[in-house]
Amino acid sequence: MRKVLLLLLGILLIFILSYFCYVNKSEGIKNDLLTDAQNRYDSKSMNWVKTEIEGQDLKLTRTLILKGSTSSLIAKKEAEKIAYTVDGVKYVKNEIEIIPSKIEVVKKTVMPTPVVVKKVLKVQKPYSINVRKFKSGKIVLSGYVPSVDSHTELLNKAQTIYGEENVIDKLEEAKGAPNDWNESILLGLNNLVKLDYGQINMKDETFRFEGYTNSMEESMNLFKSFKENLPKNYQDEYDIKAPDEAVPKKKEKPKTELEKVSDKGVSCQEQFHNYLAKEKINFSYNKALIRKSSYALLNQLVEIAKSCPESKIVIEGHTDSDGSKKYNQRLSEKRAKSVKQYLVQHGIEPNRLESMGYGELKPLVENSTRDAKKQNRRIEFNVKGVK
Repeated sequence: MRKVLLLLLGILLIFILSYFCYVNKSEGIKNDLLTDAQNRYDSKSMNWVKTEIEGQDLKLTRTLILKGSTSSLIAKKEAEKIAYTVDGVKYVKNEIEIIPSKIEVVKKTVMPTPVVVKKVLKVQKPYSINVRKFKSGKIVLSGYVPSVDSHTELLNKAQTIYGEENVIDKLEEAKGAPNDWNESILLGLNNLVKLDYGQINMKDETFRFEGYTNSMEESMNLFKSFKENLPKNYQDEYDIKAPDEAVPKKKEKPKTELEKVSDKGVSCQEQFHNYLAKEKINFSYNKALIRKSSYALLNQLVEIAKSCPESKIVIEGHTDSDGSKKYNQRLSEKRAKSVKQYLVQHGIEPNRLESMGYGELKPLVENSTRDAKKQNRRIEFNVKGVK
């Protein structure tokens, strides 16, 4: 009997020791889980999350209970996601409350501000513009205007007076125009129509008007118009030619053959101007070799030259200011000579042709931009004895 009692006491003692070991182990596991979880939330600045372990059973300690409050469902879900990363956690009970913020945030759709790309205008010095009227009625506008609006106004005015098909626009917008620039050029344009042919040249505050009119009376009216209406800050220069009405008109005689040839010379000059105002003779870069794309234009010029067989024609070469003056002079001479050779090869007598180079000495506009330099690189045809 005694042995049985001792056996029972031994079993009871083992049971008691096992229970205390189990409890101590369970507490250690719980503490490790809670510490690990809290460290993870603190590192994410989520210290509003409170954690608990469900029950005392080792199996139940695998369930982590989340408590606390937040105003965001996203934050609640993020807290649950972090809980599952804790070593030893198998289940998560997410009891975090969502409490709306007292201040209601109204989301507004912010429309992007349209980006307006403004054209940046360069500053042009000296400031110049040229309007040239040919006897055929064609008009060429080149140089500078201070804005898109002034460009449009001047172009519309020219097209209204001369017809859209007769206006060649080579204008550019640039800063630096003197006061009353638009007013002055529009005044000149309104009066240019009264000339047979001529041109307006404005450079800074110098206004020059020149050309040929039908009568002395018309010439005087033009002088009067400019004197009365040209802005005071402009220095005016005029060269308006008209026949002398004081000389009695003689009865016209039949034209001689020489006079007929002269008339043809004037016609040829106009045709050369018209064709070369619309299209240029192009050469290979820095060479005197004519590009094939210019053959059609040259063939037209050959036909014009054939229409006035007694006239002599000077072919002039011009360049921009890039490179040395000596180089540009040689290049202009070679290019003029190449054009002369083309005309000779296509039936124009050599003794009727003369080629000359002016290099960069006679620019149409200032060599300040790429487009301006392009205008200055050119070939001109001048019929001898015709202004």
